[in-house]
Amino acid sequence: MLTENCVTCKVLTFLCYSLCTTLSLQWEPEVIAVALMYLAGKLSKFEVVDWSGRTAKHLRWWDMFVEDVTMDLLEGKQFYKDNSLLGCDTR
Repeated sequence: MLTENCVTCKVLTFLCYSLCTTLSLQWEPEVIAVALMYLAGKLSKFEVVDWSGRTAKHLRWWDMFVEDVTMDLLEGKQFYKDNSLLGCDTR
């Protein structure tokens, strides 16, 4: 059974690991938070279909917190693309 606690633990784990990177220097805190929550939910097979405070302009849950966040960014593709000049493997 999937619990909210399970997703929360994954978010906190990802957050701790991200402190060892330059992620916090490259992105706003809200973007990092949304991306970590998205990743934890995806790995937990947890899908948010409705939420409190939803309006017509909120197509996805993260639209309430950060506007114009792309799926490429949430799934890390934008991060690798932005770091290609640093010699990171973008495959």
